[in-house]
Amino acid sequence: MFKVPANLADSTRHSGPLRSSLPQLSGALGDSGVLAPLALALIAINGLHPTPLFLVFGIAYAAAGLYYRVPVPVQPLKAMAVIALSTGAAVELISMAALEMAVLLALIALTGGARLLERIFTRPLVRGVQLGVGLLLIRKAIVMTFSGDSGSLALASAPTLVTVVVAGALLLTLIVAHNRLSRIPAALLLLAVGAAVTWITHGVAPLPQLSEWMPGRLDLSLATSALVLLVIPQLPLTLGNAAVAAAATARDYYGERAGRVTVRALCFSMSGFNLIAAILGGFPVCHGSGGFTSHYRFGARSGWSTFGLGVALVALALLAPGAISALVALVPAAVLAAMLAYVGLLHAALVRDMLGAARTAIPAVLLGITALLTTNLMIGIAVGGTVELALYVRRWALSFGR
Repeated sequence: MFKVPANLADSTRHSGPLRSSLPQLSGALGDSGVLAPLALALIAINGLHPTPLFLVFGIAYAAAGLYYRVPVPVQPLKAMAVIALSTGAAVELISMAALEMAVLLALIALTGGARLLERIFTRPLVRGVQLGVGLLLIRKAIVMTFSGDSGSLALASAPTLVTVVVAGALLLTLIVAHNRLSRIPAALLLLAVGAAVTWITHGVAPLPQLSEWMPGRLDLSLATSALVLLVIPQLPLTLGNAAVAAAATARDYYGERAGRVTVRALCFSMSGFNLIAAILGGFPVCHGSGGFTSHYRFGARSGWSTFGLGVALVALALLAPGAISALVALVPAAVLAAMLAYVGLLHAALVRDMLGAARTAIPAVLLGITALLTTNLMIGIAVGGTVELALYVRRWALSFGR
């Protein structure tokens, strides 16, 4: 059922901003399952202001859509977000981490580090990263379903059984309608209907009064703390998933149309957007590979799709930041969980072209499974890379022995 062609460019001919507008809008919102819960949590726990948070996402989405000409995802740095949420990191520490990420990514792009990354991350490792990301998305969907936790203010106490049943029914519907999703606004319908039902049946808890937004405050005395606590745990994941694997996933879905989506270009754009996040006081962002699957599978075929989302986020962030938080808070956990699980299944399925030979299948599968078991993609990369190296040495030794 989850057939993944090697090149899907022949199905991405929607190049105009007005053609198939509903699927394009649906595709633009296809990555909401990642963005929505993290955004609300960062606002509630770390005190980030909605204006710079969503303004950075809006600028990044709009700029990426214009430059890359295909839908390029913009996501919070997930490992950094988890650490920031678990430690209650202050906005100043997060801003310094964003600045450091910007500098490091720019250095990698300028010094030829991007070419080195492409050599290190062979195709089996890239597929293993995609498998690991897909499995972790499914795991997150399961946790979200059974905890009822989407960041939703309205459904924080919703019965778990109801959430499980609804999420399962939605996921089954998405799977059955898999081949039609590029032609119907599935994500748009799910989010709109889910928000409407929540609003009618539960209402929304009043949001706290927003304070006046001030630009980010960079405190150089926090540089070492930010580097050790937030940047070092995140950087390898960004390079593997949001640079190398992201460029490969873009080619899988958009073929030659993704010619601008290179590892070097992604490092540059992430550097620029993180510099903006540091200056404005937003949260650092990346172009996660799973986001390409989210946008593509829910209907996005052109950079105009995510460009429109970016413009809308910029406008709302500047004019009505509280409205964005209120809308996000209306989305039920069941909807976000179903979207995450569906995208996770499809993203994990990209590994299928590695399963024909043991020398490619073993590193890719071990990487993905290790990432799932440890909930740490970097450990998975280390295991998969070690196994691939061992298999290469074994083949070399056998051929030398002959």
